[in-house]
Amino acid sequence: MDFAGDDLARYSLKQGDLLTCEGGECGRSAIWNGALQECYYQKALHRLRAKCPADDTPWYLLYVLWSAANRGVLSELGGRSTIAHLPAEAFRRYRFPFPPQREQTAIATFLDRETNKIDSLTAEAGQGIAILQERRTALISAAVTGKIDLRGLVSN
Repeated sequence: MDFAGDDLARYSLKQGDLLTCEGGECGRSAIWNGALQECYYQKALHRLRAKCPADDTPWYLLYVLWSAANRGVLSELGGRSTIAHLPAEAFRRYRFPFPPQREQTAIATFLDRETNKIDSLTAEAGQGIAILQERRTALISAAVTGKIDLRGLVSN
């Protein structure tokens, strides 16, 4: 996309900006990590930036939005024709809780730690399921090809 003039400042991203989907998966969010020196967003996203970074952390708001999106709060505020849509006017009506920055950081740090544990356990469970599926496939293959003697297991 081409950006020029006032759009350069209006749509530029800074490290720590929170980007939120406006359509489809309303509220799905990510924090821009500043990987590119120059980057811009377009109108299908909302950019959220703390007015006072010393008072608010984007990681806390990321979890607040995740919670609101998963509870269907944001899609209830927006419109829906064929896909969910959350225009800026509707998004501005939502009020987010903002405890002191120290609490925001503590909450976000706790949630990071606990969700990482859950992600790790989920990955381990997935690996276990994959191994069991392999064993199941091998067992069925061995039984079908006669590599396992099933005569003692079958009753007449």
